[in-house]
Amino acid sequence: MSETVIVAIISLGGTLFGTLGGIVASGKLTGYRIEQLEEQIKKHNSLVERMYKLEERTTVAEEQIKARIDELGKELSAEYAGKDPVVVGVLKGVVVFYSDMIRKITVPCQTDFMWISSYQGTQSTGNMVVKKDIGVDITGRHVLILEDIFDTGNSLDFTYRHLLSKEPASLKICTLLDKPSRRK
Repeated sequence: MSETVIVAIISLGGTLFGTLGGIVASGKLTGYRIEQLEEQIKKHNSLVERMYKLEERTTVAEEQIKARIDELGKELSAEYAGKDPVVVGVLKGVVVFYSDMIRKITVPCQTDFMWISSYQGTQSTGNMVVKKDIGVDITGRHVLILEDIFDTGNSLDFTYRHLLSKEPASLKICTLLDKPSRRK
């Protein structure tokens, strides 16, 4: 069974505690009955309890992620030396990983992003659509796709096929997290 990696747990905890503290400090609790306050506190405590359970499930420490990004940067720099690759990030989830990774790739490269979605409003249609395509011509170029999570594989498969249709010299994928349990 694969574990989900929670990277922003401290930020999440700060938000929960900060929100409740802010409500109390701002005096926005005026007019609440005791029962309503107790219900709000129960909801808050439930969220905090779940947050700590998530924290206990964290399987990859920040230091491990940083070390792996350093290693990947060296490997990718060696692999793409003299090739002037195009590094494509798939928005929006990849932004933090992309910025960390691109700083560790020491060879000249061109950067670009694309945005795909299967959502119309809040519902998934199951059909992938390119919302923003890359702006650079990758015909005959070496291309590296950076993705945050290899989850079901649907979006990555769509991205790969879409970019492959543009006839790059090579097309490879680098992902931060692999979650094989979600694949069909």
